[in-house]
Amino acid sequence: MRIEGSVRQHPQNGHFLGFLCIATEMTDTSDIPNAREAMNDLNIMGQFLKETRMIIDESNSPMFGVDNYGIINEWNKKMAQITGCTKEHSHGLNFMDAFVLPQFHLDIELVFNNALQGNGASFELEIQGGDGYPLHLLVNVSTKRNVEGIINGLFCIAEDITESAQHERAVANTAKELRQLVDTANVPIFGIDLYGNINEWNNKTADISGYSADEAFNRPLVETFILPELRESVTNIFKNGLEGIGISNYNLEFRTKSKDILYLLITITTRRDPENNIVGVVCVAQDITETCKHERAVVATANELRQLIDTANAPIFGIDVDGDVNEWNDKTVEITGFTKEESFDRNLVENFIVPSLRSSVQNVLDKALQGIETSNYELEFRTKSNEIRYLLVNATTRRDDENNIVGVVGVAQDITEAVDRDRAVASIANELRHLIETANAPIFGVDCDGAVNEWNKKTAEITGYTKEEAFDEALVKTFIAPAMRKQVAAMMKEALIGKQVSNFELEIISKSRDVKILLVNMTTRRNQNNEIVGGKIFITLFLKLRRDITNERLVVGVAQDVTEDRKRTKELREMHYLRASQEAKVETERNMTAYFAHELRNPLGAIDSALNAMPDDINDSARSLVDGMKLCSNFMSSIMNNLLDVRKMEEGKMTLKPAPMSLANLLDGIHHMLLPSVKPSVQFFKVNDTKGKDWVLGDKHRIQQVYTNVITNAIKYTTRGSITLSIRWEGRYVVFECADTGPGIPISEQRKLFERFVQRGGAPGTGLGLAIAKHLVDLSDGTIRFDSDPSVRPGTKCIVELPLEESEETRAMKTDEKMIESAISFLIIDDVKMNRTMLKRRIKRGIAPNAIIKEASTGEEALLICGTETFDVILVDQYMEEGGGVMVGTDVVFAMRRMKFDAVLIGCSGNDLNDQFIEAGADLVWQKPMPSNSKIIADVRAAMLQRKSLKPP
Repeated sequence: MRIEGSVRQHPQNGHFLGFLCIATEMTDTSDIPNAREAMNDLNIMGQFLKETRMIIDESNSPMFGVDNYGIINEWNKKMAQITGCTKEHSHGLNFMDAFVLPQFHLDIELVFNNALQGNGASFELEIQGGDGYPLHLLVNVSTKRNVEGIINGLFCIAEDITESAQHERAVANTAKELRQLVDTANVPIFGIDLYGNINEWNNKTADISGYSADEAFNRPLVETFILPELRESVTNIFKNGLEGIGISNYNLEFRTKSKDILYLLITITTRRDPENNIVGVVCVAQDITETCKHERAVVATANELRQLIDTANAPIFGIDVDGDVNEWNDKTVEITGFTKEESFDRNLVENFIVPSLRSSVQNVLDKALQGIETSNYELEFRTKSNEIRYLLVNATTRRDDENNIVGVVGVAQDITEAVDRDRAVASIANELRHLIETANAPIFGVDCDGAVNEWNKKTAEITGYTKEEAFDEALVKTFIAPAMRKQVAAMMKEALIGKQVSNFELEIISKSRDVKILLVNMTTRRNQNNEIVGGKIFITLFLKLRRDITNERLVVGVAQDVTEDRKRTKELREMHYLRASQEAKVETERNMTAYFAHELRNPLGAIDSALNAMPDDINDSARSLVDGMKLCSNFMSSIMNNLLDVRKMEEGKMTLKPAPMSLANLLDGIHHMLLPSVKPSVQFFKVNDTKGKDWVLGDKHRIQQVYTNVITNAIKYTTRGSITLSIRWEGRYVVFECADTGPGIPISEQRKLFERFVQRGGAPGTGLGLAIAKHLVDLSDGTIRFDSDPSVRPGTKCIVELPLEESEETRAMKTDEKMIESAISFLIIDDVKMNRTMLKRRIKRGIAPNAIIKEASTGEEALLICGTETFDVILVDQYMEEGGGVMVGTDVVFAMRRMKFDAVLIGCSGNDLNDQFIEAGADLVWQKPMPSNSKIIADVRAAMLQRKSLKPP
């Protein structure tokens, strides 16, 4: 045989793998010498083959061979090692069935078939290892041929690349996971190449921008998505990133497919290839659109609040922690004469407060700077022209975003005219008191119990009894002759029910036991509420003394001093004139009260609408400011309500509207409402002892007003201890009791506290609450009284007894408080633009967000608009003189009904004009400030439903 051999090398790295030998049979024996030589060659070749076999078996590279049918006929030790299958066991096995995973059979079969055609090949092979784990081999396949050159199998030389393949797969899996992470990340991720064209665009970026990845790829980022005015700055930022300079927290405005603007906070990172060359930029963003919009809304709200403060119809000023002015609105400028520039950074107390009050004002401000706020503090303010303005101030602590105290804000009411008027009234009262005391006619008076409470100097001169001796003594029993006591008592009874008694002869016994015969006029005496509190007796004619002379008859000489009579007549005319003047002043005060109530309720209505239109998600500092302003607004509104109630009391228009009500609900509601007002050191209890008799017939609003006024009085004076509210039945009376551990009320002061404008110790308030409570209790045929004596023990009980009938329990119908989503149309008629603007915002914000709203500044303008347009709801103010209109609100409502306008008409006024508006044709009447949003929604829904039911089919 003749053998030819060739070296086998690794197809990639060229390393020696072994030899491939081909033998040729030699059968010609004629040339024996040559045959012998050939045999020698054959021996050498045999030795070579033996060495080659050893190299194959011992090779560190796996080697194996198969015949044309894939049956293994070659298997070196390395293959045995890595597969766990010995050479002996492997021979005769089908290679693919025994070692190739089923999913790779088709691919390997194609490679082997191709190699059996004479085409060598290299391929990766995954087989099952001896340890059960897959092996990855890089296989070089060569054909095996017989002596005739016919292919009779394949010889494969392999390299174990298991670790390399696992590493590559791990890298590929990591790259796949990173790609999936980028694509599915919940933050926008996008990138550009060196030319600024998009080459990265994850799902979140597609979601927020509206552009898919296919639409965005290869488009220039800046020109496509950035606003023109920002392109230059954004280009420079990306240029820095392409130069290897990373950027963090850059605020980018991004334009979406729908032309909306997104605000993104982006981090820009340079992108590099495996050789560390810069190939682009990747941006990881955070969508802060909602945050930016919220911040802008807060800024807009702050600007609106600033405008509201600057243009408010009440003086508003403030100081920093050093006492220097840092708030000074337009109204403060108007009343003081000092501009904002002249006032800022000047010490408030030293520059604007009169010297006599500086210490007390500084004390109020110092307390506010410690978080202790003061309400209704009367301040004397010095103007630029050195005039004095009287302001009623609420000092409110001002805090920053971290709740640190940074100053004080004062919301004031200019009461200069009211103070001047009060002083004038006090002066007149003093003059009247002086006139009575020094009158040349005897004047004396009694209270409702007949006890003396008036006793002028002339009366003291005639009777011999001083004022101190006469006061609180029973007039009839002590000073009237026995024979006339019954008749005088009857006359006084007539006077005490309002009937005047004129020219009545009265016999008074003097201290010296003389009898004075007087001709008197008895006049009813009334308090501020027009309630009868006693009578005055004016002497118009003196009759001379009747003396009892021993052994002589009683002689009565009657003489008339014409001079004195004329003097008295003149004095009486003057007194009647003064009385008429006083009544005119009282009427003027009533009208002024109505005027101020209307003028104050207008800005209060605007403030209330503005506060109700505030966003729900404002920060804590702004929320604290808004809540503080709401408290101030509600407090001023309660003052106006009290003033209007006083007017109703004087005019006899205050009525009760009984309806079924729950005592438990009433007590719970009052306790919940007033709990925030109670000082932290005071415990606030409630006790319901109605024993199941819970439902009664009563005017819940007025009863709540009585109880609230009583409890508020207790809260003012109780600084520690407790306040206990209780309700119980005693017979047919419901007894409400408010017991506190305050300082108590002296017995001598208790009756006075039910008079108007009377307060104890200068406590904050109007001095009207208990007076109104007393009137309402009297109107209900009930009683109200104090049980207190500080000389025995501290504390006060206020006891209210009301005769209430039991009632059946009623279930209140639930109202739909959701906002009105339909696009209903409103027409707002008000002469003040700020009122219209704030109400419009409130409607949009919390009542009917889809409403269509138009405005009119006068009734005449509104009628012209309604001539061409129709509305669902029309809101009508009463007085509109600022808009130049002539018609008042009730005239407008009447005209609209005459013109067959079918809208829901709602009258709005600061005064009590319910009857006038309803009579004119209004469906509803809202008193300024407007009711709560939930009530407005319920009222509008009900009124629209009622209007719809009235339409003909």
